[in-house]
Amino acid sequence: MPILGAHVDSSGGLHNAFERAKAMDADAIQCHPTPPGFWGSPKLDETRIATFKEAADKYGHPPFYFHAVYLINLAGDDATLRQRSESTLTGYL
Repeated sequence: MPILGAHVDSSGGLHNAFERAKAMDADAIQCHPTPPGFWGSPKLDETRIATFKEAADKYGHPPFYFHAVYLINLAGDDATLRQRSESTLTGYL
């Protein structure tokens, strides 16, 4: 059976994406861990990680993917843009 996923709102915390995906009957989740026009990586701490893991356990560990910000451009000539792009993408990984 194919996996059907959805791009899900993660406002209020990444852990909220699980319940929102379940409400849509989505089998997989994609979300922005930060605003899509924001340079930077998600800020994770032990509490956020634990809350995310609890939600993943509750909802059966569906496939969960991050959608990178719209600003990334690794092929441009602008060195500052390239550095920001590399830094942000590395932080997402």
